[in-house]
Amino acid sequence: MHLQQGLKSQFWYDLVERYAMMLVIGSTILLLSSFFNSLVIAPIDFQQGDVYRIMFLHVPCAAISLMFYALVGAFSAGYLITRVTLFDLFATSFAKVGLLFTALSLITGALWGKPTWGTWWVWDARLTSQLLLFTIYYSYLSGKKIIKPIERSRLFMSIFAVIGLIDLPIIHYSVQWWQTLHQAPSIFKFAKPSIANEMLWVLIYAFVSFFTFALSLFFLTLRNELVQYCQHKRWLQECMKSISLS
Repeated sequence: MHLQQGLKSQFWYDLVERYAMMLVIGSTILLLSSFFNSLVIAPIDFQQGDVYRIMFLHVPCAAISLMFYALVGAFSAGYLITRVTLFDLFATSFAKVGLLFTALSLITGALWGKPTWGTWWVWDARLTSQLLLFTIYYSYLSGKKIIKPIERSRLFMSIFAVIGLIDLPIIHYSVQWWQTLHQAPSIFKFAKPSIANEMLWVLIYAFVSFFTFALSLFFLTLRNELVQYCQHKRWLQECMKSISLS
């Protein structure tokens, strides 16, 4: 793919129209099989019993929330450097999906925390920094709607998104920098993972499933962003007309 072609809105619209629904269907099948693995295949934990199974939802959602914000920051930086609007559309699309998964990580964390910690919420360093990430996501998307004109909105909120990247290492290292209730990493560390292999492969499969589903949501969101941005362009009008006639 030539760089010039990859920076064209029409190229990405055609790509999404062609493959998005296939990705949605495939990721949904993966998700359903992941739920089966989590509820049936994974063994019972000797300490937490069946309660720990929410980990197979919580951990992927938390990881995706961080990964997608890293992409928001990266594409926002790309927009600041190049002023290519497509980069801003990518950042906005990743932010909308990332906000959803950040909310899911907080909700599932609370559901897991109640039976294990005895409370829905504590002002723990990990939880607080994750809540801050939700606030950053929400503020970014709100600013995109409130600030006018759109060019100023893109500029200001891209700067805001890049500054917000500071929260990512705080979230990741919070359990090492401060004494927290949240457990230390049991998978992504230099030493051997401290989670049993029977649970590890189920968790990895769950992450792949949720990540694929998140990507499908991203492409659907990107399609909507492209339609709004290109609504007056001739190629999109012709495409919409051909769809309505078919």
